[in-house]
Amino acid sequence: MINFYKINLKTILILLFLSLFIYNIKNVFSLTTYLDYSDPQFININYFDLGEVDINRVIELIGIQLENNMAYNIDPYKPILISTLVNLNDFNETCELARIIKEGLSYYFIKKGYRIKEIRLRKDSVLIKKNRGEFALTRDIKLLLKEYNTQSLIVGTYIPISQREFFISLKIISNIDNGGISSFIFTIHIPRKYIKLILPQYIKPAIEEKKGEIEKGKRILKKENKEDVKIVQARLKELGLYDGKIDGIWGKRTQRALELFKKAVGIKPENTWDLQTQKRLFKGTNM
Repeated sequence: MINFYKINLKTILILLFLSLFIYNIKNVFSLTTYLDYSDPQFININYFDLGEVDINRVIELIGIQLENNMAYNIDPYKPILISTLVNLNDFNETCELARIIKEGLSYYFIKKGYRIKEIRLRKDSVLIKKNRGEFALTRDIKLLLKEYNTQSLIVGTYIPISQREFFISLKIISNIDNGGISSFIFTIHIPRKYIKLILPQYIKPAIEEKKGEIEKGKRILKKENKEDVKIVQARLKELGLYDGKIDGIWGKRTQRALELFKKAVGIKPENTWDLQTQKRLFKGTNM
């Protein structure tokens, strides 16, 4: 009787131990599922290792964070400009990884129903500049934003923090006040097999090399040239004299805005476009 009792007690203890073990194992598997990489809510969204997570998934998570972090909803029917990410220490340097992120984000936002316009390579070199520790849009990009009736701009910078780790900052900037609509910062680790993705590539600063050509009269803007007229219209609009579209048409509104400018600065005759007017209009713009 006593032996039978001891066997039963032993069996009960074993069964209890097994039950607790199975319960704990079940919780571990549940937690593993709960923290699955497929769910952006439960992933370390500020650190990505390309040895563990596919680059396409990383870009998708970046897009999700930029969208979730928006201070307010932006109009999906108005274009968003997006540019290649550049090195924070040298805005003329980019890399293959930066280009992949740009293309991936373009695809993500297009899938979400936004209209995306890409700034091509020759514009990228003048996309952003340092201004007392902050990023500001250059005059060239401001002209582009107005020309395309664009509401916002996606810009990004990266900086190496170790041999194979990059710190990356992305921002969505408003065209209205240059204020930030959204931002996301993260670190990305590049395994050795992907090292070619971070080799530096240099952007030829085509626009920077021609700085001041319009202001100095080395490049003459002609009212018969649609692209030249757009530059004039954008400058007059910047001065608050022109309220029409940046359409490249030398129409009555453009002529009236120019007359107001020439009258204000004392250039005569007030109804003509010439080199003197061009130099005065663009004085101090460094264009």
